[in-house]
Amino acid sequence: MKVLVLGGAGFTGSRVVRALVKGGHSVRCMIRETSDLSRLKGLELEKVTGDASNTDSVISAGTGIETAVVLISLGSGITSNLLKSFQKCGIQRCLFFSTTSIFQTLSEDDRRTRLQA
Repeated sequence: MKVLVLGGAGFTGSRVVRALVKGGHSVRCMIRETSDLSRLKGLELEKVTGDASNTDSVISAGTGIETAVVLISLGSGITSNLLKSFQKCGIQRCLFFSTTSIFQTLSEDDRRTRLQA
């Protein structure tokens, strides 16, 4: 399966990427220019630079991909844009992950945005 991972350079994301690669999947990570890629060292994957809040960037990264795994913060309200972008480039399945901070440390506005996502 061809998988696009957003947030793959992070602590949790890098472990998800490693498991996908180990499972024989073709992985493309959309990363920011400022991302620390040390956790992805030695993995066979494709890296594309992009911005998850930019529709064209997401469509470009997602073209030719079957499934998207989203491990980035959804607190900025970008979920709707991501879903529309995934649909435009033909992604059939999306998996969204978040942390337990939604129940612990967020302000009410941040909590509402993430729950809506």
